[in-house]
Amino acid sequence: HTGAPCKPLVEVGQEVRVGQRIGETTGLGAPIHASVSGKVTAVEPRPNNSGTPVLSVVIENDFQDTPAAPLERPAPLDQLTPEQIVALVRDAGITGMGGASFPTHVKLSGAIGKADTCIINGAECEPYITADHRLMLE
Repeated sequence: HTGAPCKPLVEVGQEVRVGQRIGETTGLGAPIHASVSGKVTAVEPRPNNSGTPVLSVVIENDFQDTPAAPLERPAPLDQLTPEQIVALVRDAGITGMGGASFPTHVKLSGAIGKADTCIINGAECEPYITADHRLMLE
């Protein structure tokens, strides 16, 4: 994601689960969650999608897809304050799907009290356009 590097929350040898928070940001950014379950084999710089080395958590996939506990929602969405909704988005690590992966909670924070309409940009490029289209239809 765009922003400050995350601080690893796991150590080499630790077992992790899908969706478990493995990195926390201290500034602009979003927390990082494990995409697979397995054992942490390294915490070291690795090249990102642009080739720049970034501190990374390397997980040996156990192919069990063992899920972490889901995020708890404190109340039905229509009973939450805008700030609580933004906090849930932040805790989930949601970022934009563009090249910058800009943290969504930052964008939402700037709109609190200023917007009464949400416009969804459904013009993503493949491979995500099909999933976005289906999500909007549902």
